[in-house]
Amino acid sequence: MTRQVKARRTTSRKPNQPRDFWLAGIGAASLARKQVVSSYSLLLDRAQDLRAQSRKALVDTLGNTDDMLTNARETLLDRTAEAQARASKVIGQVRSAAESALAPVLARFGFATKAKRVRKPARKPAARRAAVKTSKVRRKAA
Repeated sequence: MTRQVKARRTTSRKPNQPRDFWLAGIGAASLARKQVVSSYSLLLDRAQDLRAQSRKALVDTLGNTDDMLTNARETLLDRTAEAQARASKVIGQVRSAAESALAPVLARFGFATKAKRVRKPARKPAARRAAVKTSKVRRKAA
């Protein structure tokens, strides 16, 4: 004998019930909330990474600029010191040459060259004496 299988009864639901729309809306809102939260956290992570990169780039740029300015300043000061030394040497040579060349002419007109004055060393001030109080003695009128 063969066994007969009974057909299952299915409950027929009415399509497009308001409850289905409500549940679908809740599911969509939940999924959207999860995506927004993950997108927001990803956006914050990227913003922090960009901020860190920009700070690093700024520090590197300022450090390099500071080093370059320091090197340029030192080079400029060295060259200026060298130029001043050369200029003072040349000025001294020109001055001595001019004085030696003009000395006979000035002597003929009666202008003697001034000899350099030697400064005397500064004197130390004298030590102060202790002030002696003198008391006036009044004589009694007799």
